[in-house]
Amino acid sequence: MQLNVVSHDGPALQIQAIGQMQLADFKPAAAAVNALLESGGYSRKVLLDLSQVTYIDSSCIAWLVKGHKLCREAGGELILHSVPPAVLAILKMLRLETFLHLVDDAPAALARAKGAHS
Repeated sequence: MQLNVVSHDGPALQIQAIGQMQLADFKPAAAAVNALLESGGYSRKVLLDLSQVTYIDSSCIAWLVKGHKLCREAGGELILHSVPPAVLAILKMLRLETFLHLVDDAPAALARAKGAHS
């Protein structure tokens, strides 16, 4: 599992997740992203690209929920986009599509970050 910071300039902090989001290899991958978020990133629009994620486990779902909450409390917003069908099915099974900010693709995520809420 990889978490890559695509861009931290402009209207949003953009992050891409790649591979299986599972506890076994998630903590090391998340360390740098968590440090960036904790140093003021939660108050920004955070766009998380899930297009390359093939699986997500409960610990990573908890990380998404916590990130959503911390962003909201700091005045920012966590926006998930390009969610693959298998991952979306898990999120919907848990009814998280009503809680998390999910959009179809990167352009929709950028539009939401710039204030055009859908």
